Amino acid sequence: MASSTASKPNILIIYASDTALPATDEVRRGIRSVLRTIESGAPEVYEEYLDVTRFTGPDHLENMASFVEAKYSGRTVDVVVAVGHTALDFAVQRRAKLFPTATVVFSVVRAERIREASIPPHTFGIVSELDPVKTLELALRLQPEARNLVVITDASTLGKSWEAITRRKFAPFESRLELTFLAGLPLETVLERVSRIPRNSIILFLSMFEDGTGRKFVPRDVAGQIASAANAPTYSVYDTFLGQGVVGGYMDTFEAVGRASGTLVRQALSGEPLEGPLVREAETHKYIVDGRQMERWELDAADLPPGAEVRFREPSVWDQHRGQVLTGLAVVAFQFIFITALLIERRHRHSIERRLRESEEQYRNVVETQSELICRYLPDTTLTFVNDAYCRYFNRSRTELVGAKWLNLIPEAARAAALHQVKSLIVRPRAESYEHEVLRADGTVGWQHWTDRVILDANGGIVEIQAVGRDLTDLKHAEAEALRHRQELAHLTRVSVVGALSGALAHELNQPLTAILSNAQAAGRLISRVPVDVAEIELILKDIVEDDKRAGRVIQHLRSLLKKDTPDRSTVQVDDLIDVALGICRSDLILRSVPVSKRLAADLPEIEADPVQLQQVLLNLIKNACEAMNGKPAKDRLLLVQSERTGGFVRISVIDSGEGFPVDAMNELYKPFFTTKSLGLGFGLAICKWIMEAHGGRMAASNNPGGGATFSIELPIREEARHERSVADSVSG
Repeated sequence: MASSTASKPNILIIYASDTALPATDEVRRGIRSVLRTIESGAPEVYEEYLDVTRFTGPDHLENMASFVEAKYSGRTVDVVVAVGHTALDFAVQRRAKLFPTATVVFSVVRAERIREASIPPHTFGIVSELDPVKTLELALRLQPEARNLVVITDASTLGKSWEAITRRKFAPFESRLELTFLAGLPLETVLERVSRIPRNSIILFLSMFEDGTGRKFVPRDVAGQIASAANAPTYSVYDTFLGQGVVGGYMDTFEAVGRASGTLVRQALSGEPLEGPLVREAETHKYIVDGRQMERWELDAADLPPGAEVRFREPSVWDQHRGQVLTGLAVVAFQFIFITALLIERRHRHSIERRLRESEEQYRNVVETQSELICRYLPDTTLTFVNDAYCRYFNRSRTELVGAKWLNLIPEAARAAALHQVKSLIVRPRAESYEHEVLRADGTVGWQHWTDRVILDANGGIVEIQAVGRDLTDLKHAEAEALRHRQELAHLTRVSVVGALSGALAHELNQPLTAILSNAQAAGRLISRVPVDVAEIELILKDIVEDDKRAGRVIQHLRSLLKKDTPDRSTVQVDDLIDVALGICRSDLILRSVPVSKRLAADLPEIEADPVQLQQVLLNLIKNACEAMNGKPAKDRLLLVQSERTGGFVRISVIDSGEGFPVDAMNELYKPFFTTKSLGLGFGLAICKWIMEAHGGRMAASNNPGGGATFSIELPIREEARHERSVADSVSG
């Protein structure tokens, strides 16, 4: 940039995020509060926002660089303040061109980011200590009974960075806590999951600029929604989340980080040498909690670490009149203790004995009247207690079962997996549900569902394991039978579609066979001539081979559609499936005078699917579309098949120019036996919907504004084929 004759020093502050982010506003306030104290030679301050949370990619940053170059042409920038690691990268990479003589001061960059980068000369900054481990340690001090930890991030670059850091740093806690990571999910899914977690859980919310559906958010607003919906306390490392329902954490205050950055700027402008390390800490990190949330979750302030700051707490009567209250309480307490001590000593032993007897009697009454199977066992699976329902199920007495190992009551092939489950519970005590096969009293093999919970003594040692179970045999048989019926019905529906296309398929086969016969007869005539035209005969033989291959492909597709095989998943290209389905229907489309238009997206990723079942869906939709256009003049008929990518799915749409379907039939389309055709059975769309759900996909139908209907199917893209979008920045707030 060109030099300026202006005497005032120029400061350019570049923020990685936008003005709406609370953290940005806090840092800005801190920097400005220091710069206002400069009386002699007060600087001219300019601000620019890269807004990389909403506008991603290198093209955007290059456009911003061009904008900055044009805007500040003719001005010498003395100090560049980069807020956020993306802003720091922007300033350092373009320093030689945009502000070659400027000192760069950065802030709001995590220490991990700086350790991974090299700091060029004349670059100084303030790093933030956002320590999830110390935040977790705070949560464990307040919730020593906690057994679960849920970490919430998004799919952005920041979210993935947080996930990698916490997975590594939380590994030592896995023996005490069951870790769950909710990363890159829709916000509604996250809210539903946290509303159902056990009360003895800890929630650590770190980042959500964008959820799994692509919607943009301000993370502080999301923090409030999560804290309101959660069934357990929520913590974070950002002070801007305080006041939104978060209990607290170990954190820097963004305004204090801004003040520390402003101090570096003031030193640089005054000509004072910036002594000491290039990278410094704001030295404001500490434990901060919300007093209102401590009361909400009944957390004891006495468990807070020394020096912890409690915000939003109204002074109590105790705080205002501690001396008088203590004196009065001391007098009352002395009298109360003196009077009750004798009574407590006398009744204490009898009370404990009575409660123990009542507790044991109540436990047995509850357990013995349950229809569920209840037992307790040692880590080697030796039974120490069984209820009556357990005895009835195995047709054995309590004497026979207690002391025996329940592992011997299940088939030998299932024992290794069951024993592995028990060992997992011993290594990491918790409540866990699982299913396994069992040897029933009549000698048959059944299924049971069990929920096991480890019972610990006062020192954390394993006493025994209590389990509650129920029989799943009938449910498993019903599920298997329902699946078999659906598969048979799908096969019959596929055969009926082939039957409906039989005339067209016969025509499709007749064409290559007729061509083969004609070519063979022509070859016979040429052979009888002298001399023999070898070149012409070679061309005829090539035609015969191609026609034979064409007929073979038709027969091969028919065989695959008519075979009754177990569904076989493989990697397939969507556009290939469309071409095969249209090839099978080619003659039928010609006979019905239905022209076909294809609009297929290029470079669609592969999907994991059963190609025969998907061909069945496409054939059914194409056949339905042709029948919907029967009443239309030939010139008004058109079948459009298109493919496209939408989010994490590939969508195939079959669009006709018929009359559409009645609006009041929308909710009935996929129900068995419902049909708008005079001779239809009403199973086609129901089977198609079942096939899509079995593939993890979905199906939709709508009437077109200009007439006709559109039926669409969506299939999930394989995880490794999905394109990951990143939201670049190192700070949320």
